[in-house]
Amino acid sequence: MVGSCWLHLLTASLLIRGNGQADEPRFLTATFKPGKLGVGADWNTGRVTRIDKGGQGELNNIEVGMVIKKIDGKTYHESLLDKRIAGKEDFQMTLVKYPAPVPTPAPPRKVDADVPPRPEFKYATELDPVTFKEQVLMVANGTDVGKKKAPYHPFVMFHMSWCKHCKHAMPEFEKAAEMVEKRSTLPVYPKFFLVECDHTPEHQALCDVYTTSSYPLIRLFRDHRAVVFNSPRIAQNFAMFATQVSRPPIMEISDEISMLKSPQSYIFVLHANLNDAALQHWTDVALDNIAEHTLAFVRPGSKASTLLQAAPSVNVFGKGLEPLPFEGDFTRDALSQWVSFNQFAPVAQLTIYSESAFRKTGYVVITLLYHTDDKSSFSQFEFKAKQLRKSGRFLFAAVDTADPDNLAMIDYKFPLLSSSAAAKTPLVFAFSGKETYWESPSMNDLSTLSMESIDALLTDPEALQDGSMLCWIKGKRKMVERFVTGSKEGKMFAVAVPIAVFALFKHFIVPCCRAVFADDDDSTKQD
Repeated sequence: MVGSCWLHLLTASLLIRGNGQADEPRFLTATFKPGKLGVGADWNTGRVTRIDKGGQGELNNIEVGMVIKKIDGKTYHESLLDKRIAGKEDFQMTLVKYPAPVPTPAPPRKVDADVPPRPEFKYATELDPVTFKEQVLMVANGTDVGKKKAPYHPFVMFHMSWCKHCKHAMPEFEKAAEMVEKRSTLPVYPKFFLVECDHTPEHQALCDVYTTSSYPLIRLFRDHRAVVFNSPRIAQNFAMFATQVSRPPIMEISDEISMLKSPQSYIFVLHANLNDAALQHWTDVALDNIAEHTLAFVRPGSKASTLLQAAPSVNVFGKGLEPLPFEGDFTRDALSQWVSFNQFAPVAQLTIYSESAFRKTGYVVITLLYHTDDKSSFSQFEFKAKQLRKSGRFLFAAVDTADPDNLAMIDYKFPLLSSSAAAKTPLVFAFSGKETYWESPSMNDLSTLSMESIDALLTDPEALQDGSMLCWIKGKRKMVERFVTGSKEGKMFAVAVPIAVFALFKHFIVPCCRAVFADDDDSTKQD
C-alpha cells in the first residue's frame, strides 16, 4: 500500500513539473472506450510500436515508444487489457515515455512469435452488419423445415482484432472452409463467415447479441437456431462440427437396424408415419440436439419396424442404455424430455466431460462418490438406482475418486465434498442446474437410499448450496465445524483457541484496562 501511494505521488509530481525535461520520464493518463485501441504494441511489455491514423491512440496523444504501465490503476498485464477492451465501460491507461536510452524492458512473460499471419480469405467470407443480416440471418431463419431448403448453413466466427486465440484460429477456419467446400456431399452444406467485433461500433453491437466476453466464439446458424462450437479450434474439428450440424436433422432407417446396436454409439428412433404430427415434433427435437445426438425414424411396415413397438413409439439403441417407456402425448416437450432423460445409462459416470450434459437436462442427479476398488458400494448403489430411476424423477451418476481429474472437479464444483471424496467414501449427494447441489454427511448409508431419503435431502435447507452469499457463508461454517470435529488437528485447535483467548484476555487485555482506569483515577485525585 505504501509503495502504491509513493508511486502515485511520484507520478503526480512528474506531471506537475511539466513533463518537459529531457532527463525525466513523461507520464500520460488517457481514457479509452472498449474496442479497437488504434495502437500497435509489443503486448508482452506494453511498449507502443504503432499509432493508427484517426484512432483512439492518436486522439489521446499516444506516441510510439510509450510503455503502458497501468490499467484503471492496476499494474499493466495483457490479459487485464484484453478484459477492458472486451468490456462495456470506458477505462484509463497510464503510459510513460522514458528518455533515451530506454531502460531494458523486463523479460517478456511469453514470447508470442508463433502468432500466424492473417490469412487471405478465399473460402471464408468477412461480413459487416448489413451482409450479416443478408447472408446469415435471412438464410438461416427464412427456412420452413421440411418444405424448403436453405442454400447453405452459415458457420460464423466472431473475433476481435487484438485476440491471440482468434489470430491462431483464423487460418484453421479458412483451411476448414476449403476442406468442406471441396469434399462436402451434404444436400445443404455449411458456408464459413467471419465478423470482426471491434471494427466499428455497429460491429460491436451485432456481436453483443451473439457473443459473451470470450473470443473467438463460433456458431452455426440454421432453422432459427445458433449452435455453439465448443471443441479445440483446429481445421479438422471446425470441418467435422460444421458438417455434423449441417446434416439433415433426422435420418430414415428402412431395412437394417443392427448398426443401431453398435457399442460405440447410440441413436434415438421414432416409429411413425410421415404425416404424423409426432414426426414434425421429432424433427424439432433433433434440431435442438443436432450437435449431441443422432435421431432417426422408421416407417411402419418396413423391415426395421418389426423390431419396434407399434407406431407411434420411440426407443433408443446403445450399449448400457435402459430406456424408460414413453408415456403420454407425442408433443415436442414430452419427446425432448424423454430424449434428455434416456441419453444416460441407469448409473452413468460423472466426469469433467459429462458434467455439462447432466446439468443441461435440468434433472436432479443423485450421485455416488466411490473409490474404484469399492465394487460392493457401486453395485449396491446401481441396484438401488435402477429401482428408483423408474419414477422418471431423477438421473443417477457415480464419481470415481481414484481419478485425479474427478477429485479436481469435486474440489472446484462441490467444495464441501472435497475431504469426503478422499476419506469418507461412499457418500451420496445431489446436484442440478448450473451451481446448485445438496450434501449431508448423513447420506453415507446406501442401504437407506430411497425416494424418502432423497426427498429429505432435497428439502433440507442445511443441505442446500446454491451459489448465494448466504449459502457461501453456510458452506464456510460447515467446513470449520467438520474440521473441528473430524480430525485430531481440529480437536486440538478447538481446545487451543479458547485457552489462547483466555490467556490473551488475562495477561494483556485486563492489565491494559487496569492501566487505563488507573490513569483516570490518578488524574481525578490531582484535581
